[in-house]
Amino acid sequence: MPSRRRRSSRVLLVEAGDAYARTLECIFLATHTVEVVGRARDGAEGVGLAFALEPDCVLMDLSMPIIDGLEATRVIRSRLPHVRVVILTSSDDPSDRACARAAGAHGYLTKGCSLRELESAVTRGHALSPVLPRSEVVRTAELAAS
Repeated sequence: MPSRRRRSSRVLLVEAGDAYARTLECIFLATHTVEVVGRARDGAEGVGLAFALEPDCVLMDLSMPIIDGLEATRVIRSRLPHVRVVILTSSDDPSDRACARAAGAHGYLTKGCSLRELESAVTRGHALSPVLPRSEVVRTAELAAS
């Protein structure tokens, strides 16, 4: 019986931090289930790339220059309702979570989430609670930068 390879989820990273974005790219490269199709450093660029690339999922930070993640999420979801937006941020504030949900985000993860949660959020649209210690994220970022 021929093997069936599951198609990779196409993801657009919208993240102002270069080191963290490179870390995510390295992590996703190793998963073989997520293909990073683009990277934006601010919300305005993220909106433009989302329209041009129509990824399966946009992994969006909240705090960014020009247009913040909430406004970028609103615009993307209003024009591309089939594109999932998952917020990935350092904020664990319940009001930020509520605002993300109101903006149309499919999920909300903190930057301390587990790799399994991150992959699940991008490939299946699930977003659970954070469990990966910040020290491990920093160590992974340092490895990616070297």
